[in-house]
Amino acid sequence: MMLILLEDDDDLPANYGALAAILASVRRATLVHVKAVWDEQVFPDAAQHVTADGVLVPSGLVWAERIGVRAVSSPVAASELLDRAAREDIVVPLHPCNAGSIVSAEGLIAEARRRGVKHERCRVMHDADSAWIIDAATHDAIGETGTWTPDRFGRWSASESTRSRTMPRLRIALVGSERDHRGVNPATLAALGDAADAQDIDLEITYVTPQSIDIDNVAGLFACADGIVLPGGSDMSRVAGQVIAARYALVSRMPVAGLCLGMQAMATAAAQLASGSDDVALAEANPTASLHSFIRLAADDGSTVHRLGDQISEIDNGSTLHGILGDRFTVRTNHRFRLNPHVLGLLHDAGVTVCARDLSGHIADAIEAPEHPFYIGMQGHPEVSSAAERAHPLLCAFLETALRSR
Repeated sequence: MMLILLEDDDDLPANYGALAAILASVRRATLVHVKAVWDEQVFPDAAQHVTADGVLVPSGLVWAERIGVRAVSSPVAASELLDRAAREDIVVPLHPCNAGSIVSAEGLIAEARRRGVKHERCRVMHDADSAWIIDAATHDAIGETGTWTPDRFGRWSASESTRSRTMPRLRIALVGSERDHRGVNPATLAALGDAADAQDIDLEITYVTPQSIDIDNVAGLFACADGIVLPGGSDMSRVAGQVIAARYALVSRMPVAGLCLGMQAMATAAAQLASGSDDVALAEANPTASLHSFIRLAADDGSTVHRLGDQISEIDNGSTLHGILGDRFTVRTNHRFRLNPHVLGLLHDAGVTVCARDLSGHIADAIEAPEHPFYIGMQGHPEVSSAAERAHPLLCAFLETALRSR
């Protein structure tokens, strides 16, 4: 039983706990994390990873699930760390964002000594794009963990890629800044890399900042793309650009996949086209719009519902999504708003249908345009369930269609 502290001066949310997850996997230990706080004005999506049991945690903890560490749990109080370490081996990541949430590493070590708890203090070392772990006391490298480097999809790897470069090339426009996808919320970029590997596609990602998209430049921004991915996120300043991109994809028949907020943008775009009005909007993004495409989830007593964690959805037989995922699928969710039933007629007029619902039948979990090459949005986060060797079928189907539709 041991307390293993891993100090890392990397302050990017996307890398939070990444090397700690690797160390926990090597040591067959449990990854335990404490409260982390970032400036939400700088990193609005710093805590967008959702656990299977429905807890929002730092976005970088997606790496723990990707490499098979035991299920990520809620953060624990600093006072619990030594109690846990007395029962099992635990690895605790310590980043600048943990300042104020715990006592110092020195204090934890001192308390471990006082209580007779075995302990080890390690540190992450960085050199350009590589990272490795050393013993903080001896400065010797912890050899069994090796040196790790993020690949072009941000995925941490201990080896160089040896994949052939004769694969078909595909260009996908990922809405959002490269800084956000690499440094803040890395799951979507990594999942696209998984899907590309599974389909033997040489995937080139171009990043399109949503705030830069408008009606006049949208065609030019996506002219060289074979498909568009609209990701999730909590920053409402991204919504207008995502909606314009979705409208462009629907009209131009460019393949597009939407994840959570991306699906909401796709439904809103279809409703705007059918109504001939831009005054159809998400209630969260534009409370004063004349028609809200998405409205707040509420319980019977009127209280707000935050739908989190693994949820089961039922898919309409005969839909495109049914051909990809079958009768049912499980997806991680993180949303407080649902499709407004009052826009269903507009969606129908635009050629878009609801193709999956929650088990109650009241929440639209996916939409699609059956006559479009690929216009599918999911009210959930399939990207967080992806990993090397288990790419998500939705993203694989999207890339396959984009390649075929060029």
